[in-house]
Amino acid sequence: MRHPRLPSFPLCLVAGLVLLPLQMHGSADLERDIREHYQGKIFLVRGFYSGTRLTYASNGLPDRTESGDWTSYGFVRLKEIRCSKSHLTIKAIRQLVVVANSKKLFQFESEDYANNSKKNAKYSPFLEIQVALDSDTSFDAVDAALSKVFLTSHDGLEDLVPDYWKPCVHDAVTGNNVGCHFSREFMLVPGCTSPGANHDPALPPAASTAPEPDTLKLADSQGATRIPKNVRPPKVIEQRDPRFSEPARLIKFQGTVTLAVRVDKDGLPTRIRIVSPLGAGLDENAVRAVENWRFRPAEKDGEPFPTEVMIELDFHLY
Repeated sequence: MRHPRLPSFPLCLVAGLVLLPLQMHGSADLERDIREHYQGKIFLVRGFYSGTRLTYASNGLPDRTESGDWTSYGFVRLKEIRCSKSHLTIKAIRQLVVVANSKKLFQFESEDYANNSKKNAKYSPFLEIQVALDSDTSFDAVDAALSKVFLTSHDGLEDLVPDYWKPCVHDAVTGNNVGCHFSREFMLVPGCTSPGANHDPALPPAASTAPEPDTLKLADSQGATRIPKNVRPPKVIEQRDPRFSEPARLIKFQGTVTLAVRVDKDGLPTRIRIVSPLGAGLDENAVRAVENWRFRPAEKDGEPFPTEVMIELDFHLY
């Protein structure tokens, strides 16, 4: 006797009801793990990209290439992070980097300034990041995707900043120079310190801080000048004032940046480096301004001679 064939939809329905809670539970676990690992923490954006929105393809490439100074556009605190099957959505606040004048300590500006940012349309601390994901939405896959957006412990900030920043950042990492130091909160951000960096204050300064062999150094980092009798120092014959950065204007931050500048035989500024920084984008603006200065070159025994001098640039709003 042939038994009638029962319809299969009840079994499918039961199976669906069983699988759905399991999928939802896995998604909830992933969201929790991502929040615990990333949310509320500070990270360094690769490339120091500017703007209020960044979109990354699944291969890790961003949709923009406009970069800013790392003190204004490098650090972000992740305030909210959401994960879907196809992408991550991150809401963050940029962390302005400023230098405490008394200790020359790199530190993060309080986020309170963000409440007044709407008054300044040229710079916004708010940032949204969209990251496309492949079909794999495991925690490891998400972590790998975000490692293309943010620096990890395998990276080093010193290797990524422009040449004029490298000696100062090197000294901040190794503790070599009283003029450039990282705060403890800085040191905990992935990528701030180079892998295997030795934070020994007894280490010698970086080689890049010394003048070239044929260059006469006329001033030290404190601005004290030592000019031999047979030397006529260089003289500025053409200059322009640096622009005030919009992030610094937003938080009403001001002070003095000191640069070491090599003036060559033709009176051109070369090999500029930051000796005493301010942060908030002011240092970059100081360098950009001095790059366009022109000098009457120094003379030694009546002949043009390359020299290294210290230049102070004041930034004041009033």
